[in-house]
Amino acid sequence: MKILLTAFLALLCTHASAENLIWEGEVNSNGTPSPFIELKLNQKYNIKVSGVINTNKWHQAGQNLGEDACFDFAEQLHPVANELIKSSLIDLDFCKDGLYHPDHVYESHPFVAKQSGVHFWVNDDDYTDNTGAFKVQVFEL
Repeated sequence: MKILLTAFLALLCTHASAENLIWEGEVNSNGTPSPFIELKLNQKYNIKVSGVINTNKWHQAGQNLGEDACFDFAEQLHPVANELIKSSLIDLDFCKDGLYHPDHVYESHPFVAKQSGVHFWVNDDDYTDNTGAFKVQVFEL
């Protein structure tokens, strides 16, 4: 009986913290916004952004800089914070820990939806020289 109860509690805890992927797509570096992703008001969500783009305008010490969701980086240089990807959600922060992630995967704090949806875009002054796309995943918690 004790083993059965332990197994049930483990299953319950796993189910309670499960993430349900509700949208996955790319946010192109050319500035085209993502589609509008519907959110349920007062429901809890989490968003993950991954990948690398290049805006082809930043060079440091003779190296082209790559950009991920939170940093400009190059092989021999210290990463510098940036904010290339934007969202229509106020206060959504993909760079919550302030640390550079060499795997280029960043995650927002879990948040409660206060609006019915969200969309994303890359923020740049000149999109003509940009390449690549970020992968964005929206999870309902």
